[in-house]
Amino acid sequence: MLLPSKNYVPCTAPVTPLQSLPFDMPVKVLCDIPEVPQRETATVPADKSDGMPTSYHYAAHRGRVLNRMVQQADLKRLTDASSNSAAFWKVYWSMADLKPREPAVSLADLATCFEKRMNAPQPLPPSFDKERLRVVEECAENIPLPSKSSPYPSLNRKVTEEDIEWAKDHLRLHYNTAIGLDRVHYRENMEIENSVLCKLINECVDRNDAPTVWFTTLIAAFPRKTNLSQRRGAIALLGLRVAFSNSCVCSFTSASTSG
Repeated sequence: MLLPSKNYVPCTAPVTPLQSLPFDMPVKVLCDIPEVPQRETATVPADKSDGMPTSYHYAAHRGRVLNRMVQQADLKRLTDASSNSAAFWKVYWSMADLKPREPAVSLADLATCFEKRMNAPQPLPPSFDKERLRVVEECAENIPLPSKSSPYPSLNRKVTEEDIEWAKDHLRLHYNTAIGLDRVHYRENMEIENSVLCKLINECVDRNDAPTVWFTTLIAAFPRKTNLSQRRGAIALLGLRVAFSNSCVCSFTSASTSG
């Protein structure tokens, strides 16, 4: 066993500060592992007001904007009906109890059926007034946009609040009518003040513009029941119009007949 001498003085290793190390000092540890590249994460800018993505260029977010809009619309329907228990559960089951079914009439059959029923027969039979058809088609093609004022004053006057009230009285007879694309019932239009509806309709007429949904009709087609003596393949059609557009039609009818 070796023992230290009596004159042994322990000393610590010299400490060299990092700032004093030379910059050309060779690296003592080498590694052949390749450096992992940093993968950039694609971010979608969002609108601070509602958090909806504003970019449509990322495949991962394809369709997400539409899905969020549908979710927000469904949430609004539930919150609006939350004050009434019956209305709330009616809205809830309309969204939760969806049962997709096969259409009874295909679009191809519907187009084939109504193409013959809504257009002039081809070739035109001898009893058909060909000249009259030509005049009607030319007049339809030359209608200006917007159309000119009618020579009948009753067709040019503004809709009044009395017309709105007449329209509401007429629509009250059809409370059980199915809703249209906007999913708004007639009773909701009845709750709007006549002055507000009157101003809205007249402004739409003055601007020659209105929301597209007001002019969109849902088509429900189903095969008509026939017997052996009737033509097979007959199709019945049911149009579900928006409640507000029906209100406008009734208001215009009142304005034109009472003027």
